Amino acid sequence: TFLNEEECILSRDATACGSTTPQVSIDLTESNIQTLHTLTGQYVYGIMGLPTIDSTGSALPWPCELGMRSRWEIKTAQECADTSMGSSTMSTLVELLEEKALSDTNQLLRDIQMTSHQTCDLSDEFSLAMADAEIIIGHECFKRVHPDHLSVYDFTYWTLEMTHPGNMIAAMAGNDHPIEKWMDIDGISFLHYPADKDEIENPSPQLASHPVSRWENHKVHFAQLGRFGDSVDFVDLPNSMRLSEVAEHFGGTTGLEGYGTVVCGTRGEVA
Repeated sequence: TFLNEEECILSRDATACGSTTPQVSIDLTESNIQTLHTLTGQYVYGIMGLPTIDSTGSALPWPCELGMRSRWEIKTAQECADTSMGSSTMSTLVELLEEKALSDTNQLLRDIQMTSHQTCDLSDEFSLAMADAEIIIGHECFKRVHPDHLSVYDFTYWTLEMTHPGNMIAAMAGNDHPIEKWMDIDGISFLHYPADKDEIENPSPQLASHPVSRWENHKVHFAQLGRFGDSVDFVDLPNSMRLSEVAEHFGGTTGLEGYGTVVCGTRGEVA
């Protein structure tokens, strides 16, 4: 503005607004999730263990609800059995899953969304079986999972003091940090909801004790990177991860030779 125009300069600093964005994609694999933590210090995990029917009996809405996004994990046909459902429901879900295969390159998950063009059998609306339905298409099985299952988030917020109830409890008991321990001690790229470090391999019924509403209420604090198995662009990473070290590690460049951005200080600002 006219108030600070005399303070404007041409900057080629990498931190200046308008700098070139590295053209690089990052596959969300276990090793790359660990690398992102190493490079940024952020606690990045894929989330697992979110129930389709939680300990309070709360179940996912049926996948035919208009506008509903449902997630399906891809397995082999031998791992599943078709869930009993109306013929219209089955036909619609198969159509949506096959149609999405044309644009979704993720080999582990498929997300579909109901539109006004599809119809389902109303008799299936209140069936609990629809919460974790299984559908076999050819040699593949599509098993319905929680819509955030295997989503990759930056969980650093939960590592901070007074943000996660378990942090203080673990510290007082002299136990490992309940969020940091998976990455720092075990090198694990997944956070189980809820989780007990000693029970990951042999889960007990207590692992289903947290209502899923707790996740829904708190996930707003976590920046989402994508789904495990997705390839994401550097520019779409959370701000805390769009670092030159990240771009360079994954084959990008942050060089700004030949570019410049006009930056203007606040009136009266002293460097």
